[in-house]
Amino acid sequence: MRCRQLQFPSHRQLGRHLAELSGPAATPQISPPVVAGHPDLLFDQNEPSFGSATLISGGMLYVYGCGIPTSGTDKGCRLGRVSPSNVLDRSAWTYYAGNGAWSAQIGDAVSAFTGDNILSVAWNNYLQQYVAVYSAPFSQKVMMRSSHYPEGPWSSEVTAFTAMQPASGNVYDAHAHPEYDADGGQTIYVTYSRSTPAPFSSEVRLVAITLAPLTAQHN
Repeated sequence: MRCRQLQFPSHRQLGRHLAELSGPAATPQISPPVVAGHPDLLFDQNEPSFGSATLISGGMLYVYGCGIPTSGTDKGCRLGRVSPSNVLDRSAWTYYAGNGAWSAQIGDAVSAFTGDNILSVAWNNYLQQYVAVYSAPFSQKVMMRSSHYPEGPWSSEVTAFTAMQPASGNVYDAHAHPEYDADGGQTIYVTYSRSTPAPFSSEVRLVAITLAPLTAQHN
């Protein structure tokens, strides 16, 4: 799946779109348009930033939206789900509304956990749970949570590791790559980005993590 956002030159986000990459590039048309004048956008700038992470479980596509584009301090991860065949049909989506309930109304979506704009959520065979990996905002730490279900309840976050010191600012874009899990999932591989001393430069670092059973209490 691909996540696309459309912006003005001033970087004001208009909305987001999910598209299936299964053939020649095409521009899907959402009818009726969610964003006036942009029928290729599935969600508008006042809705969760769906596309932060995706996974398929039980034949359903789960899409996390961590944060609201119009609120830079909002790192809550809302969750939508849809049949992959209907991903471009806005009316086919439902949203996790808490306490085991799903709603057809996007306004009912609640934060399943607090994470970051970019993260990974994937099933881990060693833990027999879903694992979320993300950068802790405004720090050098990379965090993890676990859950038996995509919607939670999710465990309290734990520090997976402290990243290398960036030249400036904080580390960002931490996420795991479950396609490279080793030792039955006990070893996972996580990348993150950090700034380097040269002007406008950065690098991506790779870290191998050996997991132990997570014992943190669920929220």
